[in-house]
Amino acid sequence: LSGIMGNISASDIERVIHVSRQFCAPGATVLWTRGAQEPDLGPDIRRWFGEAGFTEVACDEWIEGTGMRVGVEQLTEPPEPLVPGQPIFTFYR
Repeated sequence: LSGIMGNISASDIERVIHVSRQFCAPGATVLWTRGAQEPDLGPDIRRWFGEAGFTEVACDEWIEGTGMRVGVEQLTEPPEPLVPGQPIFTFYR
């Protein structure tokens, strides 16, 4: 989920995190990024992953020279069945 979270709304970020279980195999690893823009949604993103059945493996709060946060999450709950045709997010930038 890299290159998405800086271009969609907070509610869409939360939705894409929860929907991502539909695209994962059991035990999948998900990488995510979010730039250092306001509002700082990093703590929310980390919480949303936990609520969605993921366990944080790592999170680097500041990648030197980039202003990026990078997280690694592992799916620890069962994947969910794919629901075709549901909107996931809308790019606003």
